[in-house]
Amino acid sequence: MLSPFMSNIERFDLGRSIRFMIYFSFWACIFFVVLSLSLPFTAQDGRPHNPVFIAGLSLFGTVFFGIWALYAWKYIRELPYTSVSLDEHGIWKTTNERSASIVPWSKIASLRERPYLQRLDLMDKSGHLLLKVEYQLHNFERLRTLVIERSALASVRTSSGQIFSKTIFHHAFTLVVAGCFTALCIYLWPIKPLLSGFTFLIVISAISWEYLKTVFKIELLTDELKIYTPLQKLVLNRSDIVSLDFSDLLKNQTRYPQVLVTHKKSKKPIVLRGLSASTFELKRTLEAWHKN
Repeated sequence: MLSPFMSNIERFDLGRSIRFMIYFSFWACIFFVVLSLSLPFTAQDGRPHNPVFIAGLSLFGTVFFGIWALYAWKYIRELPYTSVSLDEHGIWKTTNERSASIVPWSKIASLRERPYLQRLDLMDKSGHLLLKVEYQLHNFERLRTLVIERSALASVRTSSGQIFSKTIFHHAFTLVVAGCFTALCIYLWPIKPLLSGFTFLIVISAISWEYLKTVFKIELLTDELKIYTPLQKLVLNRSDIVSLDFSDLLKNQTRYPQVLVTHKKSKKPIVLRGLSASTFELKRTLEAWHKN
């Protein structure tokens, strides 16, 4: 029989579909590594042959997919240790003994989102990592809600001129991806001009559209919220904002936390994602500014 403080334990595990996707991703990356390595040796007769270009494309593919394969392998090795359990006193890794590994709620002072690693880090007051929580855990939304409600999170402060923005990596990554697809289409143009031209048009249009409509910076002023995209600057007054909501964008078993800003100037909410602060901290900051 469980003691009273053990009676409300909840456990969160990875689902079978997530485990399958992780193993599939690893072997898919291995396949593309082998394919990239074989590029210099598979040039067919009659195909325009540029050894430097092919070697560069082979090197890029090998490094790019090799890094993802290593990351997937590292994740596979950690699969048995991803489950977490919690009760009213704290949270701990399910594979560990509760009494020795529990992290009390009172020690959790901040949350750090790691969208590229697909996890949530629980931090103490000094910024030291206490526990890693994977986004792919089943019923993660409830898990995150419980962590937010029970942790001793530090209060937020707002100030005029406060800025949240994407890093230079966001702009550089978009440019590199667009450049790689352009180079690939140029290489394929003499062989299949219609296919390469159509692919270039579709892919570059999709990349450009996503980049141009994405908010890359917001600025908090005394009574105004300035929201920047590459195409426009939107200025909202406090009275224009209807609600601030926390949500997740789910793509191919991948979770991207975001804040939705609903306002009177448009029926469609503004999506804030991947800015310099965690989504949770950004929402709390905006709520504090909105109430002042």
